[in-house]
Amino acid sequence: MCGIFGVLTEPAEQVDTAVLTALGRLNSQRGNLGFGAWLGDGKGAGQAVRFPHPFIDATSFPLENSRIALAHIRAPTGGQSKNLAELHPFQHENLWLAHNGLLLNHRDFPAWRLQSEVNVDSLTILGGIIAHLAAPDLPEAICQTVGQLEGQQACWLWDEAAHHLYLWRVMSPIYVQSTPTRFIFSSLKPPIVSDPTLLTEGQLYRLHYPTLSLETVGTFPFYSPYQ
Repeated sequence: MCGIFGVLTEPAEQVDTAVLTALGRLNSQRGNLGFGAWLGDGKGAGQAVRFPHPFIDATSFPLENSRIALAHIRAPTGGQSKNLAELHPFQHENLWLAHNGLLLNHRDFPAWRLQSEVNVDSLTILGGIIAHLAAPDLPEAICQTVGQLEGQQACWLWDEAAHHLYLWRVMSPIYVQSTPTRFIFSSLKPPIVSDPTLLTEGQLYRLHYPTLSLETVGTFPFYSPYQ
């Protein structure tokens, strides 16, 4: 399984390299073939970075002036990590997506495949969201998409235009922890914070930047053998 993690800070702060390193090393336990991230200054400027080698620490990321760091570590679930096109995050216009999990029925939706030459099931999620953008809003497009997909999902989606972070999960975990100045999420329970919260399956969460306020903005049907 892959791992997702991230740190968002209020505008007067900057992403702490030590905190991001600790989260990255923690999630490396889930597989460590390659990694990538979306980094932003909180004012509108941002960039994606991808590395086809194992995560060691966050010094690989250009974190100067970064107040948002949304990351993914790749496990050997398919594809070749040396191919940068197969490393997360994936983009369409102002939307950036990273996915931890394994989809069982992604081949049932060929019209959702954004890049047919890239053999990554996660692209089906982003393609489905784009296909549903005729829905009333982005949260509804997300729910309509992920509710049709079977298997494990733990995803972050960054809306660069609106400065919104969306999180949702099925089976695969996402832990979150929030303070007035910092929001953290991780696929594994982070030891660097106290009392992290496990997000509820089948619920879509939205974090607004820079207020760092998390709210539930939708629900979707899902199947989990663990329930």
